[in-house]
Amino acid sequence: QQQQPTAARSRQQIISLLQRFKFVRQCIKCSAKNLLHVDDVFNKAKVAVMYPIKPLYDLVGGRLTPACSRAFTRIFRIFDLDRDGLLSDDELMAFQNKIWGATLIGRDVIEWKNALAHHDMIIHRREEASVESDPRSEDVMVNDKITLTGFLTIIDIFISQNRLEVPWTVLWTLGYDDELNLHIPES
Repeated sequence: QQQQPTAARSRQQIISLLQRFKFVRQCIKCSAKNLLHVDDVFNKAKVAVMYPIKPLYDLVGGRLTPACSRAFTRIFRIFDLDRDGLLSDDELMAFQNKIWGATLIGRDVIEWKNALAHHDMIIHRREEASVESDPRSEDVMVNDKITLTGFLTIIDIFISQNRLEVPWTVLWTLGYDDELNLHIPES
């Protein structure tokens, strides 16, 4: 019985830390004495070093950094083969195949579009509730195709889910370094 208030208090402390310090991405309750989650601490530290958030995301502003937006805008344009400013299902599949060497199946495309639509709906609700609503917010999809805003939103979703290996894999595969500088190999 006494453990539940303690657990709730501990959870509230963690939430408070995450809200106060935007740069804190994760909290892990561990104990070296009891060997509780010590391996998780080392794994999370390794991941934080391998896939840093700072070049990708402005934690204070809560958005992609300008360098990250530029890089992913370029990537979007590379895969927008018909130059209509939208990524079709075929273009998304070409992107998936280039980055991960795997074919994206139709169900996965539908799931991504549903996730984007859901995310877009949440954002629009926040904007409607906000006094500082931005009337220029752009659609994430047009004619069932993903816009540049939608593509950047996908990257933002991965970062917010702390799945930094995804944007970094895309960037490294397409020739970017850890500071988001593009390195084009000599032919």
